[in-house]
Amino acid sequence: MRIEFVNHSSFLADCGELRLLCDPWLEGTAFNDGWALLSPSVFGPGGWERVTHVWISHEHPDHFSPVTLRAVPEALRARITVLYQATADHKVAEFCRRLGFREVRELAPGQWIDLGAGVSALCEPWTSGDSWLALRTPRATLVNLNDCAIYTPAEVAGIRAKVGRVDVLATQFSISSWDGNPEDAERLRRGADRMLERMVVHARGLEARWTLPFASFVWFCHEENAYLNPFHNRVEAAATALRERTRSAPLVLYPGDRWELDAPHDPASAIARYACDYDAVPSRPLHRSVPVPEGELVELSRGWCSRLREGSDALRLRVRLARQRYRARSAAGALGMLAGMLGLATLAEPEAWIWMADYEAAFGLSLFGGLRRGRRRREECDVALSSDSLRYVFQFLWGGETLLVNARFRELHPGGWSALFHYLGLAAARNRGLPIGWRDLLARLLRRAPPDAR
Repeated sequence: MRIEFVNHSSFLADCGELRLLCDPWLEGTAFNDGWALLSPSVFGPGGWERVTHVWISHEHPDHFSPVTLRAVPEALRARITVLYQATADHKVAEFCRRLGFREVRELAPGQWIDLGAGVSALCEPWTSGDSWLALRTPRATLVNLNDCAIYTPAEVAGIRAKVGRVDVLATQFSISSWDGNPEDAERLRRGADRMLERMVVHARGLEARWTLPFASFVWFCHEENAYLNPFHNRVEAAATALRERTRSAPLVLYPGDRWELDAPHDPASAIARYACDYDAVPSRPLHRSVPVPEGELVELSRGWCSRLREGSDALRLRVRLARQRYRARSAAGALGMLAGMLGLATLAEPEAWIWMADYEAAFGLSLFGGLRRGRRRREECDVALSSDSLRYVFQFLWGGETLLVNARFRELHPGGWSALFHYLGLAAARNRGLPIGWRDLLARLLRRAPPDAR
């Protein structure tokens, strides 16, 4: 097996006759101009000529990049098989079929499938629409955990039981979403440390002989989220953690680098090249947004709310939202719990209050009323963001996940994010084709699930 690193979370696993490319994103921004690639890609048309299979882990645009897939020459698409997890909505699979790829295989969860040429694969869905992949050849087994939120040794042990010996592990090593405001430096540092700890748990639990730190080679490229860049874990920190805290050898590859399984590897060269890219980030130009007309936002909000309510009766949604409000308020102490209980008893529709930074005005958002301008002060609102970010939320059901990942908002009081993200969690469920019905609601009432958007 040979590994050719492409960029960020993408690499080509060359198994001889079968050459599988993971999660290709080669250029441009992602998450509503919130992310950009740290380093330039060198994978061009000649690279696509070598690809026989493409595996896409999940729908986030740094893994499922429509721009990248459309750029594959049509003649080459006709020779490539796309692999994707079986989902309720089939959206990604259908998109790839429309592009004319040779075949699109939707992989049943937890089942080894024969890809040919002595290679088999196992794809397992994880939380929030993500999935991981194990690739097995007669010589080696590779496990790609990408962004999967796998934190505990028990979870890793469950994966190890399914895949057996692991020769190469690929896993994320740095922050990838909002975890605090600019003033929350200590919280952000702890978040970055947790990502390194997660990588160590993965490498130890799978007993991987080699670990490729990846899926973190990006920078926050908008003026609203650039404050996060100093808190990124550099890849040298990941390599050091692997050397000092695990028995897994660090495999650090720069775009275009190739490595043959078990060949000697010195990460120093790639680390030095990445260091130049990290050092250049503060001088790179940042994206800025143009204000969106208020009337356009109001109209978009009505259409978005209508899509969330579609197929669900009002009572069912009110019970769900009241329960979420109660849980959020309960964390704020006795008075918050009392307010939450009152809302739960009356099924009052919660309203998220948004301070529109480029309008310097407050707007309330509710599922049955849409967006409306209010008279609140900034400190009386839940979150602050720009009209451009709110437009993206209303345009796409995945817009809420984008907002969480690109961190283009501010929490205005502890737990303030929850009021808005309860609605965005509904949209995320709709986007993945998940049910929002009485059976779903009953299951939620009988278990303590984390909030939808976190």
